[in-house]
Amino acid sequence: MTGSPASSPPAPPPEAIARVPRDLESIFAFWPAVVDLVRSENGLLGAVLGEACPVAVDGEELTLAITSSLSKKKAEDPAHRAAVGEALRSLTGERWRLSYELREEAVSADRPEPTERSEDEWVARFMQEFDAEELTEDEAVTSDEKGA
Repeated sequence: MTGSPASSPPAPPPEAIARVPRDLESIFAFWPAVVDLVRSENGLLGAVLGEACPVAVDGEELTLAITSSLSKKKAEDPAHRAAVGEALRSLTGERWRLSYELREEAVSADRPEPTERSEDEWVARFMQEFDAEELTEDEAVTSDEKGA
């Protein structure tokens, strides 16, 4: 032996947590982990992603809906896009191309799309939220009657 210690083979790269199928349902399942991983490195970007919602998967492309134009601009920054891409790769074992859409309201798996409400439903919700009660015409007092 020549006196130099035998070097051990280099450590293999860390494996991804799991290979995730490239479908929207699978993306929904691990999206909170992506947000947490990004948030641990960059709180602002993590907050932006917390508001984002995966809405489409097409091969390697993942489309995220964002409700704020300012948040969309932050997410589209090349450094931020790279950070999100790296988090996705580390968690899924796959590379992704990201695209962002501005939407009025992001729809997520745990938050169904809003439904139209009737006038009665809005009145009932208002009364419940404000602990209000409906007055009949006889019970209603106008400001003229109060002497105001």
